[in-house]
Amino acid sequence: VCGFFFRDTPKYTPPSDLANFLSAGPPPVYIGFGSIVLDDPAKMLATIVEAVRAAGVRAIISKGWSDLGGDVGENIYYIGDCPHEWLFPRMAAVVHHGGAGTTACGIKNGIPTLVCPFFGDQPFWGHMIASAGAGPEPLSPREMTPATLAEAIRFLMREETAVAARAIAERMKAEDGVRAAVDSFHRHLPVEAMKCDIIPDQPAVWSLKSGSKKVKLSKLAAEVLTSQHSRLRKDLKTYGTPSTFLDDIIYQSKPVTIEPTRWDPLSGGASAVMATTLDLTGCITGMVTKPVRAYGDERRRQDRADKLDAMIDSQRLAEPDHKSSSASIRTGTSGRSRESRTSPGGQAALASVKSIGNFAPTALKGMTVDIPMAITEGLRTAPRHYGDKVRDNGKVTGVGSGFAVAGKTFAWGMIDGVSDLVVQPYKECKKNGAAGIATGLGKGMAGMVTKTGAGMFGVFAYPAAGIAKSVRFAVHDRTRKLVDLQRREEGEWLVSNQKWSGSEVSGLIESFHALGSSKGQARGAKNTK
Repeated sequence: VCGFFFRDTPKYTPPSDLANFLSAGPPPVYIGFGSIVLDDPAKMLATIVEAVRAAGVRAIISKGWSDLGGDVGENIYYIGDCPHEWLFPRMAAVVHHGGAGTTACGIKNGIPTLVCPFFGDQPFWGHMIASAGAGPEPLSPREMTPATLAEAIRFLMREETAVAARAIAERMKAEDGVRAAVDSFHRHLPVEAMKCDIIPDQPAVWSLKSGSKKVKLSKLAAEVLTSQHSRLRKDLKTYGTPSTFLDDIIYQSKPVTIEPTRWDPLSGGASAVMATTLDLTGCITGMVTKPVRAYGDERRRQDRADKLDAMIDSQRLAEPDHKSSSASIRTGTSGRSRESRTSPGGQAALASVKSIGNFAPTALKGMTVDIPMAITEGLRTAPRHYGDKVRDNGKVTGVGSGFAVAGKTFAWGMIDGVSDLVVQPYKECKKNGAAGIATGLGKGMAGMVTKTGAGMFGVFAYPAAGIAKSVRFAVHDRTRKLVDLQRREEGEWLVSNQKWSGSEVSGLIESFHALGSSKGQARGAKNTK
């Protein structure tokens, strides 16, 4: 928990009627619900107006997204867009939906607050304010009546409520949410893992092998090395991404793999079957829907192009004679673009072919990857339901890791599954006495089925998933290649601006080779011992 983040107060000049209203009497109560769209704005407005009159206070009512507004009395002002940072310090109290930012702005300025929560974290903020005494308990819009709202406003106007709100504001002055957030961010950074092994003050983005060791390199270090030894450039692989089909994970400082969570084999398998069925249905219906969409998109694109061509032609006609040659060039280019355009019908036919062409790959992936993986993961995680810990055998990111995870899952699945027949009854007997033996046997049998089942299914599922990811990585590599190219160009720019001496370059190369040989020397020393 870092605390709140606040922006500087925006520059704001109030309209004259707002300035006059604020100066015409005591500080009013702000009432607004921001971007919340009310079910019945008229009813809500009537409730607010009646409550304000019953409480005997002046009020500024925000129009918000529901566009609240009505007859303007001398004690009510309807306001449009206005920075809360400017407005709230001028209020006696605030009533709002309880958004985190709106809540923070109010209590930072020591303003008593009533939260009328609609969803999300809004009830939480309302209860926190009430527990601190800076406002009444949250008032749900469903429970809001003129009487309940008026009573809550009277609570806000009490002196003890204002004192509690100011006390929170004083404590918040000692906090620096931005600094705390930055410090937290830096504490959680894997700095050592991110550093270049040769130039530690720069981040590593490449990897080269030196001997038997992979050395993490920054753009600058890699460019210096490859410029001196061009053969090393062939070995240069993108830092932090798998090589095509080989799954040679070079390095990732903080890898993140997003996969759907499976709770058991039945629901996991069923959801995968349903997802595959929907995808296949989409391929079939796409034969009709996608051509229609493609036809419309192409027609709109050509209409825009025709308008642009017409504008260019009109400019050409308006230009003097001495510019006619350049205009003719532009017109010729425009004419060629017209000739080279794809017809809307052609785009529609292509969209239909692509849609039906995706049917076979989608079916193959569903039957060989998605469904087997869902069942395997469901079996692997099922023991969690009766309190058993689930092993993490790694993530599948490509072919190599797919086979590695399959091997671990099979080995540990067989070991844990068989041993559970003894371990689980022992644990339950130790915990609950003789009565726990039956429970332990049940858990042991369940573990044997699920863990060994995951091991056997995983022999096929994990490698298949790895192959699928490697194929996808190989096919969709255009963006990665562009990133690689830009990294190399940036490295060249850094080298040209660094102006290193020959001795510094030699020292960097020596450090690179030393890192590769140090591992081998360490192994040799260990073997000698």
